[in-house]
Amino acid sequence: TYPGGRYRVLSGTSMAAPHVTGIAALLLGARLQLRGGEVRQLLVASCRPVATLPREEQGAGLPSARQAVQALLGGQRARAS
Repeated sequence: TYPGGRYRVLSGTSMAAPHVTGIAALLLGARLQLRGGEVRQLLVASCRPVATLPREEQGAGLPSARQAVQALLGGQRARAS
């Protein structure tokens, strides 16, 4: 959403950071004793490539909250869907 009751399409790290932070919060909410490296590992493992972006512009890819939480709770490695 955007000020004035509008919607806009935006991109970049400032748009991605809140989403990644939200996934990290979900993981920590499910298991408080997780360490930073473990959260990062779950996040990266849940990512899938973004076909419309060059590899050097997408970091690990598009993270999946569902995949990350399932990997944590199921004890399985996250896999891209």
